[in-house]
Amino acid sequence: MNEVMKAVRFRHSCRAFQAGRAIPAEVLDEIVEAGRLAPSSLGMQPWHFLVAAKAELKAALAEACGNQPQIQGCSHFVVLLARKPHNYEAGSALMKEIFEAGKFPPERAAFVASRIEALQDKLGWAKCQTYLAGAQMMLAAAGFGVDGCPIAASNPSGEATAIARLVPGFPVADFEVAWNIAFGYRSGEQPVRFTLPREKTVTVI
Repeated sequence: MNEVMKAVRFRHSCRAFQAGRAIPAEVLDEIVEAGRLAPSSLGMQPWHFLVAAKAELKAALAEACGNQPQIQGCSHFVVLLARKPHNYEAGSALMKEIFEAGKFPPERAAFVASRIEALQDKLGWAKCQTYLAGAQMMLAAAGFGVDGCPIAASNPSGEATAIARLVPGFPVADFEVAWNIAFGYRSGEQPVRFTLPREKTVTVI
C-alpha cells in the first residue's frame, strides 16, 4: 500500500483530541501548504485560511459553531474563507495579481475573466473550491499522523464577528466563512469509520 492510501485509510473525523498536545510548527506549515497548493477552478484560488491557535479566538469561534467540544480541544482550528464576488470583478486588484503572477497571456486572461463573469453564483463557486483545499489539508495531516474534523459553518456571520473582534486588521469584508477544520491528535481509540460498500458508491463502465 502506498503512503497516500495509508493516509486515506488513517483519516477520519476526529471527535476527541489530546488536550494540550500541539501540532509542531513545521508540520502545521506543511498541512496549510497542502491547502494552498490545492487545485481550483480556472486557477483562481478563491480562498484564505485563518489558522486559530490562541485559546480566546478558538473559544469565540467555538461559540459561533454551537460550542462543539473538539474546537477548543484541538491544537489548531482552521477557518476556510471564500473570497466574495467583488474580488473577481473585471480589473480588480486580485485578478490583476493572479494574471500577472501566473503570466497569463491576454487571450487566457480574457477567457478566464469571461468565464467568471458568466457564473450565476460566484460566492457558491468560491465556496466549492475551499472544499478541495480543505480535503487536501486533511489528507496531508493524516500523512503526518494528525487528525482533522470538518465542521460546518452553521453561523458564518458569528464567526466573522469573532474574527473582526479578535484579529485586528483582517479584511473580513472580503470573505465569507465557508467551513472549518479542527486539527490535532486523537485521544484514545476512535469509533470505526462507516462507509457504504463499494457497489453502492462506484460504477465503472
